Amino acid sequence: MEPGTSVCSEMKETMKMLHRIYNKLGLKKKQTIESYKKHYGDGFSNSVLYASILTGLHPCVLLKIKDGSVNPSKTEYSPSLCIDRADILGELKIFYFVKQIMPTTRQLYDALQEKLPPYMDIASFRKQLAFMDFMWRHISQRFYVIERPEVVYERYKYLKCIIEYHDQNKPIYFIDEMAFKKVIVNNKCTSYHVSNDVNYPGTEVKIVYAASKHGIMFNCVENFNGKELGYFLCDTIMPNLAENSLIVMKNTKHHCDQLIKSKPSLDSLICDLKEWLDLREIPYDENMCKAELYALVEKCTDKDNNFYVADNIFTARGHTVIRIPDHIENLTPTNLIFNVVQTSHVPKPFEGAQLRNIAIQFFESFDENHLESYFDIVMKENIKLFNDDVKIDDMLDSLVTKMAGVTFDGEEDSDIPSDSESDVES
Repeated sequence: MEPGTSVCSEMKETMKMLHRIYNKLGLKKKQTIESYKKHYGDGFSNSVLYASILTGLHPCVLLKIKDGSVNPSKTEYSPSLCIDRADILGELKIFYFVKQIMPTTRQLYDALQEKLPPYMDIASFRKQLAFMDFMWRHISQRFYVIERPEVVYERYKYLKCIIEYHDQNKPIYFIDEMAFKKVIVNNKCTSYHVSNDVNYPGTEVKIVYAASKHGIMFNCVENFNGKELGYFLCDTIMPNLAENSLIVMKNTKHHCDQLIKSKPSLDSLICDLKEWLDLREIPYDENMCKAELYALVEKCTDKDNNFYVADNIFTARGHTVIRIPDHIENLTPTNLIFNVVQTSHVPKPFEGAQLRNIAIQFFESFDENHLESYFDIVMKENIKLFNDDVKIDDMLDSLVTKMAGVTFDGEEDSDIPSDSESDVES
């Protein structure tokens, strides 16, 4: 065999293999374009559809880029812009209630085009869905977008409780906080910036408050922390609460300070084990040894049952404490109050020292009629959201059965992000 014959033979085989792959990719491209045509109709050319396949962008966005109506240099078109989760959930309900189907990622992506940042491709959209606690249900070789069941469950519990208190005309108090920071122009305080993050850098005035239909209780604090919040709850809120009130807290750090930071172990003192059991009202014999006490801790305590400082303050006096779930944390009267403060403007320059007085004046003079209207607005949204959740729960099984009978063409939206494979429910 002449030198190099083996190498030439291998090169020929390699070229044949590459040729086969090229032909296969060409066939795949043709099949995928046909699938896109079937999905989007005949309104787009093959080049636009293929560009959509390669980039993940919607064909309409690609046409806008082509005609210049979307400018890549503008920051408002950054794909990092947040999507409003309420828009996604609203569109999901349209699929359920109106179209009577469960949507794939692409169907949801297409339906939300007017509300998405133009440069958000479908891969980024999938990641946003996972980040916002949506997941995929695997039915008959397709993946359909649904809300995480635990998110729906927490929202259901919260809404059921708050609606029951409202229907029984029992008092409801929302606990929140707000921070004020001076805006200085030419060495003069021209206005102020408001944040609902009391740890926002540079804030001079921090206010913690409780809002009900009938008024606002508040206090200015130097440093907002769990200790200051505890003082406010005990000294300001507690003496003024009506009987059997509902206290709505947030899921933030200081609202969730725990009485006991961690479950005791065998290394803990006997007194710590007893304190843990006493707090949970679990009976034990005073003469029990450490091993026996620890066995009770292991057997009788719920690992997911947290005991918070605020809860202990209120429940000991006959009140109920709930925390607003993630993703509807803005569905509160205090958020409407925050929006009013945020859009209020001081008409003329003021002295920096006056900022505290301006903040206090706002809370002291807040119109009770406005408060009542804010509560009514929020409660209407709560009732609508609750009824929608109940309706979805009633119809979801029939939708799953319906989607199991849908013919699968093997092309459209058959995959999910690799980093979200754990977010699939079979």
